[in-house]
Amino acid sequence: MENVEMTKEWFVTHEGKQFGPVSIDDLKFEAEQGKLNPRLDMVWRKDMDDWIPAGDLKGLFDIDEAAQAEEIKKASPQVMGVAPEVSEKEKLRLQGKWGGSSRATYLCVSFLLPLLLIAAISVAGILLKGKVDENIIALAGGGVMLIFAIFALVVTINRFTNLAMTRWWFLSLFVPILSLWTYYRLLACPAGYAEHKKLDGFGWLLSIIYWLFVLIAIALFAATIYAFSQAQPDPESLKTTGDFLEILKKTYAPE
Repeated sequence: MENVEMTKEWFVTHEGKQFGPVSIDDLKFEAEQGKLNPRLDMVWRKDMDDWIPAGDLKGLFDIDEAAQAEEIKKASPQVMGVAPEVSEKEKLRLQGKWGGSSRATYLCVSFLLPLLLIAAISVAGILLKGKVDENIIALAGGGVMLIFAIFALVVTINRFTNLAMTRWWFLSLFVPILSLWTYYRLLACPAGYAEHKKLDGFGWLLSIIYWLFVLIAIALFAATIYAFSQAQPDPESLKTTGDFLEILKKTYAPE
């Protein structure tokens, strides 16, 4: 038997369909209206090993209410379904275990591992200089970087799964403006964000850092464009450049 709690953490099956999360008050209201069958409808929350009949949830039905609900269901022309089969993947999802690449994994692959890899390749190049042909060193370094790029691509695609988003969102990384929002989710949002829409403390910190960086980058870009647009060419410098090009033309032009 389960204790009653006043939070929206319950999932319920009714007529072969699954609903939730709902609070215990929602379940009690349905029970009082005779819309919840104590034997055929099942309830579950993430700290339970398996689904149980609604009538086994302590405080949801009393004896009279259970008997009344049972009589209503017997008189109803509708046939109640049994609890649907819940896959292992669905159970993990309901328990907050979303799979895919976690935020920590993505951050390591995006920032920490590239720095370590570049440092390792640079050190190897210095140590092997003069001992191994430079073309072989360059080819080996390029191969390592290619393997890492494929690994990073897989981690990025699986990160969307972890966020409860379809993997097709990977294509949005190549769309201007939209990619800013997508990268924000990849970097800052915790597992399952697409469904629960809740940022944790670390997510808020990463979010602030990310958007500050984006604003600074946009401001620098705009300032650079403005500076170039306001710059006036120096006629003397243009004349000097023109003379220099004329000399080069006469020097290297074929006879």
